[in-house]
Amino acid sequence: MKFFAILTLSMISFSAFADEENFAKAKEMILANIDKRITLIQEHKTCVAASGERSALKACHKKHNADMQGLRSDRKTMKEQFKNERKERKAEKKKT
Repeated sequence: MKFFAILTLSMISFSAFADEENFAKAKEMILANIDKRITLIQEHKTCVAASGERSALKACHKKHNADMQGLRSDRKTMKEQFKNERKERKAEKKKT
């Protein structure tokens, strides 16, 4: 009976540790994404401030839109990857 209790407690603590690890990983990735967006917005602001005519302003806007679209597509790829990993973990849990 003691062995079962110890085993149960160790499994609970392991799952709690895994949740904390996943949380820390997610938090790190979110902060990195925010930093990338801030950098792109600052570059856009600098470009707009330096533009002297409408065509330069339009070029700044097009570049910013392309950069942000690239960031969105990268994020979408990462979300798909995480979704597939989650499905694999669920499938493993069902097996055991």
